[in-house]
Amino acid sequence: MDRNLTGNVLFAVFVSLLLFGTSFVVFAEVASAEEEFMDGDYIYTLNASLTEATIKQYAGLGGDIVIPSTLDGYITAGINAEAFNYAQGYKVTSVIVPNSVRTIGSYTFANCNLLTSVYIGSGVTSLGDQVF
Repeated sequence: MDRNLTGNVLFAVFVSLLLFGTSFVVFAEVASAEEEFMDGDYIYTLNASLTEATIKQYAGLGGDIVIPSTLDGYITAGINAEAFNYAQGYKVTSVIVPNSVRTIGSYTFANCNLLTSVYIGSGVTSLGDQVF
């Protein structure tokens, strides 16, 4: 085989493999801060650096709940406004907020009329309006 032809074939194979491998990188699924995720009874979003979770909505059955300090391995750092003001959130009777949570949004538990016991962890530094 001609040495020039062999070099051209090898170059074409190399470029093909390079493009093929790049397509996997382009189409790889990457989490983003705009997406919603679900872990157990919680729908959550991620912060811009994709390191912390904020609970957007409670989707459990109610009763006595313990909010997890991590969701799918991300630190649970916040609870959005009105996160428990949906369907079964009204049936929450007690809640434990872990130390990892720093913020609790407005009206988070405002319509939880069965709520009789709340423990808020030491990490909370910001409470929204009319949380209860």
